[in-house]
Amino acid sequence: MKYKDLTNEELEALEPEFVKYLAANTITADDWIQIKKHEPTKTSEMISHFSELVLDNILNNIKYLQFNTKEKVMVFHCDEEAITSIIMEAPAEINPDFTNKEYFKKVVGNPPAGIKVYSAEKKYSKERNIELFEMTEKGCFPTDENLFEALEKAL
Repeated sequence: MKYKDLTNEELEALEPEFVKYLAANTITADDWIQIKKHEPTKTSEMISHFSELVLDNILNNIKYLQFNTKEKVMVFHCDEEAITSIIMEAPAEINPDFTNKEYFKKVVGNPPAGIKVYSAEKKYSKERNIELFEMTEKGCFPTDENLFEALEKAL
């Protein structure tokens, strides 16, 4: 399995797409009922394959990821061959909280003394989408280019 299987809730939300997936594999609704009832391995394999297609599509479209802790915010520009990060970090003494939206807006717009901003770039050590998936599993979430560009100006 490349990523993870979608949950029942996620599959329900994607029911129209799953029906199209089944149809593309020449599986009717009646066939699917029989497969679920009598072929649990095939059911599992089909759900895994559909999950992989869905997640690949989502991950292919991610250009930026973000991760916040109280002490720092990290924004990642996810190109095809490499990932560039910009990190804004605050010392614990100034009691930072980058998880608080108001604090976050204030600091990004006008960083107080002691705030560090730095950047790094690395090539993917695994397939791009696998690395992005692992990052989302650790708490990163998709974002747009606005924060990356704002932090880039602070470098």
